[in-house]
Amino acid sequence: MKKQKARSLKNTLNEIHPSMTPAQRILSRAIHTQPVELFLDFVCSVLFRPFTLIFAAIGMIISTILVQYISIYTGFAPYGTEQLIGVCAGYIFGLIIEAICLIKKR
Repeated sequence: MKKQKARSLKNTLNEIHPSMTPAQRILSRAIHTQPVELFLDFVCSVLFRPFTLIFAAIGMIISTILVQYISIYTGFAPYGTEQLIGVCAGYIFGLIIEAICLIKKR
């Protein structure tokens, strides 16, 4: 399957490259080198999963609303790190949900 996918990509790139400008051709060859492809596949398959991104955004929104609400009534000034903590907490929660989904699939 991987060999077939690699051949298909190579055929597609060979068809497209003649219609590209020299700068586009160089960039395309740089992006489609083996180390870059492996890195991007890792990033897409591990780090940027749908649940992790959704929960990271939800965590940021909830933490921002919560901190603003608390700061209005208690009088302290938010420092700005609350959003980062919310994103990290949401991201970790999303990774856990993603792992549970993968385990249930098997």
